Amino acid sequence: MKRHYNWKLFLIGFLMNTFRLFFIVIPALILLVVGIWVLPCLYIGFALLAIALIIALVQQLAIKHTAETTDDPKLVPLAEAVCSDDWKERTIEWTNQKIQEQKEKDGRGPDDADGQ
Repeated sequence: MKRHYNWKLFLIGFLMNTFRLFFIVIPALILLVVGIWVLPCLYIGFALLAIALIIALVQQLAIKHTAETTDDPKLVPLAEAVCSDDWKERTIEWTNQKIQEQKEKDGRGPDDADGQ
């Protein structure tokens, strides 16, 4: 069965990747504002913004490709969770399961949040 990555999750990931590149996006926005008066700044601002968007898109496409095609036994449950129709609930369940497994591995009880 081929997994299909949810387009909403793709969009959310793309936006998060874009905001992660704030060190490129913020100067680009500043240059775009300055570009109202100084034309070369406008071009540089658009170029920086385009670079940030391309980087974010490439990162998200790599994540999408990995989620749809992975055969790694450790990654398949997560890939199936994010590629399902109810990806939010399934991803939360997977995360809670991994947290519980880690707590058991560390020797803590299920309700012992601070590890004491």
